[in-house]
Amino acid sequence: MKEIKQKPGQIIPVEVKASAGGALKSLFYFAREKKWNQAIRLSLKPYGVENLTHSIQGDLVQVRLTNVPLYAAERIMDFTTLF
Repeated sequence: MKEIKQKPGQIIPVEVKASAGGALKSLFYFAREKKWNQAIRLSLKPYGVENLTHSIQGDLVQVRLTNVPLYAAERIMDFTTLF
């Protein structure tokens, strides 16, 4: 499941995962298409920030991913101030 949260003047992609693992393929495609390099992932992982790189058809796509634990989902807009 994926949502997009919007703040005035910017869109922040949010990836929602039911487990701690899983691929982020669609997130990387979005980042490549929109030339966006920051996103939020809601999952069972603890809070943290990761710099991820993925190759799509020879293009390297980099995303700064902020991990937000599922229990903090109702406060997700507080994490958008990091962008």
